[in-house]
Amino acid sequence: MIKWIREYPITEVLLRLTLVMLLFSITRFLFYLFNIESFPSVSGYELLIIFLGGVRFDLTAVLYVNSLYLIVLLLPFNGKNHRIFREIVNSIFYITNGLALFLNCADFSYFKFTSKRTTITVFEEFGNEVNYGSLAYNLAIDYYYIIIIWVLLMGLLVYVSKRIQKELIPINSVKRFFLQFIIFLFFITTAVIGIRGG
Repeated sequence: MIKWIREYPITEVLLRLTLVMLLFSITRFLFYLFNIESFPSVSGYELLIIFLGGVRFDLTAVLYVNSLYLIVLLLPFNGKNHRIFREIVNSIFYITNGLALFLNCADFSYFKFTSKRTTITVFEEFGNEVNYGSLAYNLAIDYYYIIIIWVLLMGLLVYVSKRIQKELIPINSVKRFFLQFIIFLFFITTAVIGIRGG
């Protein structure tokens, strides 16, 4: 029974989402450290409450960011152990979460100038910029530590994710197909509720 659970995609999904949640929490803690002067009167208890509230916010963000990954990996069909399929699914997972983690890391310094977190408006602020290459280079030099932190987080994401990935069981019976389909519907419905905020 335990082996069957481990070989079903839901286990891999839950472990990977938990990993992403942990990395989001790490970026929140680092955000606090980089901007600690903006929270002079926050007590330890209040900080704990903020972090616990942040976990709920992170859950919505993580489910939203990983919605495509969830659908592709949980859909009940054979061929998920194929190397090309795995590479595509992993690429989706790494790219979407890598972008989300990068935006979280960018907030370490972005918040100092705007007193707000990064949103889509950041692209509007640089909309009239002509030389994006030069801008990106200067930002990378000035804020090299953000790049280093992001690379370390991505390294941890890839390293642990590869060890979470397991060989998945094939769908070799009608019973197994319906069971996986029911689990797929349940998990996707739960994810949609989580994205909508409850």
